[in-house]
Amino acid sequence: MAKLTVRAVEAAKPGPKRKEIPDSLVPGVYLITQPSGAKSWAYRYRFNGKTRKLTLGRYPKIGLADARELAQKAELQIRQGNDPAQAKAGKAATFGAFMDMHFERPERRGKAGDAELRRTLEFDCGDWRNLALSDITRGAIKAKLDAALARSKAGSASTARKIYAGLRAVFQLAVDYEVLNENPVEKLTCPASNNERDRVLDDAELVRVWKAAQEIGGAYGAIVRLLVLTGARRDEIAHARAEWLDLDNGMLTIPRASMKTRAGAHVIYLTDGMRDVLAECRAAPTGFLITAKPGGTPFSAWAWSKRQLDELSGVTGWRIHDLRRTAKTNWQRLRIAYEVRQMMSAHAVPGVIGIYERHDWAEECRAGFEAWSARVRDIVTPPPQNVVPLQAKASA
Repeated sequence: MAKLTVRAVEAAKPGPKRKEIPDSLVPGVYLITQPSGAKSWAYRYRFNGKTRKLTLGRYPKIGLADARELAQKAELQIRQGNDPAQAKAGKAATFGAFMDMHFERPERRGKAGDAELRRTLEFDCGDWRNLALSDITRGAIKAKLDAALARSKAGSASTARKIYAGLRAVFQLAVDYEVLNENPVEKLTCPASNNERDRVLDDAELVRVWKAAQEIGGAYGAIVRLLVLTGARRDEIAHARAEWLDLDNGMLTIPRASMKTRAGAHVIYLTDGMRDVLAECRAAPTGFLITAKPGGTPFSAWAWSKRQLDELSGVTGWRIHDLRRTAKTNWQRLRIAYEVRQMMSAHAVPGVIGIYERHDWAEECRAGFEAWSARVRDIVTPPPQNVVPLQAKASA
């Protein structure tokens, strides 16, 4: 481990993954480079037997000498019995500071849905960014939830539910840091949807959506078709990374950290149909498998593209997530076993069976994806009806 130099810091290049470069002169100091090219400083230390991390600031605003000086000051606080990370949190106990802390925690890196959730909180609660957490009342939180419900479509509470979940996590982090004594969101009721989604696209609708997605092409067209074939959640495909793809063994493995649930990694067994769509995609230097912009960031123009898809297909009154329900419903029609359908969709097998019976269903899942891919192929491009089989010709 070499001592960092100013020249080395300047020359540090971004890679496909987040990278930490340690400094041997001041142990615990790290230069962090992000795939986007952003650089920042962090200091890792132990306090009361636990590993802690203190964010020192972004480069170049904070240079190498500044980072070392800040780390040495933090070391002095530790020797005096104080936790510098907790002290920093207490000084910056604003809603914006804790929202940033929540989403930037290492364990949330790459978590499916976080980018959209953060945008939602910024849009609906951005006026709180500079407010002290202690000044945000339960009544103010309830007003935000009511406002989101009021502007939503009839029966839909999805945005309000996202705001509820995001605020609860942010305020809980403040409780964990002892900035607040209680979480004001906990005593509020999570907004409930007035209607259960049950939209399933029939074969004719699925054909029109598939062909419209082909016509749109690009990242969005590929994502829609992969969602049809895999039954996966939207962000699991949209945020897929090149290193998750194993073409030799025919697998796309979504790691546990990027799943909505924490049951474990999810394996999608590739079919010829999936491979055909993936062949249209080009992995970006940032590592994402499907990108729409030169910078290699994941696709994000969801609302605009969905309107275009509806116009081209003529199919309306459905959401992208309904493709997942459509796939699972068709798996049931194909008589794929319940346990296999659960594994194919990354749902846990409930009850005692899920606890004690640990077969991985790999072969059955691969066969299930093949059966569904073949079904999609047949309804999208049905075989000609007027072709006489060779056997029939011979007998004639």
